[in-house]
Amino acid sequence: MPSSQTGEAFPRVVIDAELKDARWNLTDGRSARFEYVLPAETKADYVLCDRHGRTLAVIEVKRMTSDLLTARQQAVGYATQLKVPLIFLANGREMFFWDHESEAHPHAVKTFFSRADLDGERRRRVCLCRDQSGAGLHCSHCRTETWQTTLDMN
Repeated sequence: MPSSQTGEAFPRVVIDAELKDARWNLTDGRSARFEYVLPAETKADYVLCDRHGRTLAVIEVKRMTSDLLTARQQAVGYATQLKVPLIFLANGREMFFWDHESEAHPHAVKTFFSRADLDGERRRRVCLCRDQSGAGLHCSHCRTETWQTTLDMN
């Protein structure tokens, strides 16, 4: 493979096409954001947002020759800063998805999820700060970290 295809630039061409296939708008400046500057002055490769511009997921891109699973901690750092649990790891050859708050490990997926799929995943979660028990649990709704799925609450 030519050296020009081993950096992150070539995987991004492939990833852009895969995002378009999943119906992400890459040109509106709102749906998918590139090189998104985070609070700690680092940059997430991609941030996927809902129709209101709220972050749904982070995509960490690595070279095609890289082991994607070595990027887990970097991606968790970005997701934590953005207060979202959903992460994609991609290199243009393979892709992993991970809800780092409820799953121990990323798992291989064939495509990026659509905005509707990610938005549905977010809605499936329950905001614990709205729990009337007074337990003092919080979530991204109130800009802290804990989410719990509705399945866990039954």
